[in-house]
Amino acid sequence: MDSRLAIRMDARDMLPEVIHLYEELIDSGRATPDVFINLAHIYWQAVTDQDFTAWHGLNDEFVASAFEMDFQTLRRGMLDWPDNPEIRFWWDYFAGCCGSFSHAAPMSCRKARRFIEHPEGNNVPLICCLSGTLSDSDRDSIVELYQVCNKTRTQKNKFILRMLEESKVAAELLAVVGKDSPRQDAAAGNPLPRLELSLRASEFSR
Repeated sequence: MDSRLAIRMDARDMLPEVIHLYEELIDSGRATPDVFINLAHIYWQAVTDQDFTAWHGLNDEFVASAFEMDFQTLRRGMLDWPDNPEIRFWWDYFAGCCGSFSHAAPMSCRKARRFIEHPEGNNVPLICCLSGTLSDSDRDSIVELYQVCNKTRTQKNKFILRMLEESKVAAELLAVVGKDSPRQDAAAGNPLPRLELSLRASEFSR
């Protein structure tokens, strides 16, 4: 069992199975940063997207614990990988979307660029800069980000793809360079039966 298998399962929309696998990797100390981030995205989308919850057959009990588990997963990731900027980026991004965090505010492009400029940074935080003026370098990075996410369509990567598709500037750029393509959601071709996920919050506790 390794993170590569879990990520492939995630990209095939095998959510009940991959949630268990991601948790096992974390509990065994073998989780890569992507494991923490990908699992947090499943929790986040379970809370914020009813269509996502219905499509994947996630029950009310799971959804009720998902908000707490989202931040608990990222907190554990920051402890295990303190120098990884993307884990911290998603913590701040999700916190900025939550009205219950009195200190939080939507992340600015200026703050997002600090994560990009980190020695271990990547292009993901550019999703916070799509409404502003983009440099030629930004445009190249958006195309690269699209290519990376479209190659392995985990729940996190599909979230990013939707943000790019919903951004007029990014969508026009991708169309011009010929990178625009139909969505390829793996669930439609998944031959395995969808399992009902019934987990108590205590089963996810640390």
